[in-house]
Amino acid sequence: MTYPPKNPRGWEHTATNVLGDKRAKMRTNVLHQRAVLGKSNTFCRSLPPPSFAYGIKNQKGDSVAQALCWPDERFELHSQEMVRDFIALNCEGAKHGVTNCKQLSHFRATNDILKPKELFHRRKIRQYPIDPNFSHGVVDRPFTPMHELIAHKYQSDWLEAQMKRLARAYEQQRGALDTFRSEACRREAFRAYEAEKSARMGILGQGIPRSGEAG
Repeated sequence: MTYPPKNPRGWEHTATNVLGDKRAKMRTNVLHQRAVLGKSNTFCRSLPPPSFAYGIKNQKGDSVAQALCWPDERFELHSQEMVRDFIALNCEGAKHGVTNCKQLSHFRATNDILKPKELFHRRKIRQYPIDPNFSHGVVDRPFTPMHELIAHKYQSDWLEAQMKRLARAYEQQRGALDTFRSEACRREAFRAYEAEKSARMGILGQGIPRSGEAG
């Protein structure tokens, strides 16, 4: 009784060593590959024999015919694509007295100025003169004087700045309601209030006249 030939690497793929007996393509299926302890999966790819040399084959010719002949180098000249130069057309139109859109359209239709197409916009880099005595790097922070820290100078300056800021805010703030027509009317009303304040009731003298007070 003869048995079919076993796969030499069958134990690496299956536990029964019968994978691929009927169909050889089953050995190239990643889903059927068996994980081997301590080894990475081969994804059903076999390595070349030990005599295989990896790398790219060198096609350099070192024969007598190659040494005596002159290398034939040919450079292909591609025609550069040309586009219309609208800036130059506008300048030429201004020189010829073009003043409106209709004349400019007619001038562009009868004249044509071309320029090579730019694949990308080139930014002009300004070259600054470099001083050989220039020191590159970050400037050191100035030291903090200790006598100003001991005297609390920074605290005093901060409080003074806050007071000036509050005073400026109160000076700029105006009343929400101004019922006087002018400053003269306002002074006249306060003068009358000061004159009648003693004859009225209330702490601020804004109540009813004292003549109507019940005795």
